[in-house]
Amino acid sequence: MPLFLHPKAQALASTPPPTGEQKAGQADKPRGAKLDSLIRFLDLLRVRIWTGLNDPDIIAEDVNTRQGGILTKPLVRIGEVMTLSEGRHALQRYTFDYLRRDGSWQELSREVYRRGDSVVALLYCPSKGTIVLTRQFRLPVFLNDPGTGPLVEAPAGLIDREGPSTAIRRETMEETGIRIEYVQEVFVAYMSPQLITERVHFFLAEYKPDDWTSSGGGLADEGEDIEAFELSFEEALALLEKGKIQDGKTIILLLYAKANGLFSTKVNSAVNMEEGSRKEK
Repeated sequence: MPLFLHPKAQALASTPPPTGEQKAGQADKPRGAKLDSLIRFLDLLRVRIWTGLNDPDIIAEDVNTRQGGILTKPLVRIGEVMTLSEGRHALQRYTFDYLRRDGSWQELSREVYRRGDSVVALLYCPSKGTIVLTRQFRLPVFLNDPGTGPLVEAPAGLIDREGPSTAIRRETMEETGIRIEYVQEVFVAYMSPQLITERVHFFLAEYKPDDWTSSGGGLADEGEDIEAFELSFEEALALLEKGKIQDGKTIILLLYAKANGLFSTKVNSAVNMEEGSRKEK
């Protein structure tokens, strides 16, 4: 069965081990030759790190599997990496070789925004049939459509040297003023994989009327000016149907809640969510 090997891995595999005489002769190599050998080794190591060549499933890929259209672990050879902007997060341009399904290599260039992972939660109160959402100004949304106004969103934010469940508790407190104890992570998803490295951890979090500690509002020193508001789940679905909710994370959580009958059963009570909330990721 024909196999695809990374060219450098193939060269390494086809090189026989040195004989005793060759080993003795290597000590007499000039500094330049030894340096070249070291550079080649480091380059191979770099490619192995970037492409996962230590995984036998990636080193040897069945040609027929690739031609069948199944490509779960694409091989890449990273070339030049150029940092275009480095503010709070880095925007970089990568030039790389990509192994296509037909076995040919293609040179590509892509820009990548290296942003950290984040969290988002649907806060819901089963006894009242309500949820809590927020409104806040988003500059990219304004630039794309100045008439959109503040964006309606579920509480969300970046993970900052902590686990996802700790991060969503912190973000919820900052944005809404609600102290939540138990959370349930339901899935993780890439929202813009063509550009951004960010993964979003999606949570459900039950709250009670007496869990409100303040009006929230976010962190003023970070420019946040967030309005938290409570509405019924039916009202939220009506806003969604009218196109008044355009944040992708929030849309996904609302549809997930609807599909799983979040307000029709008590299966997601705080007691049942305790175990999931303690699995720090």
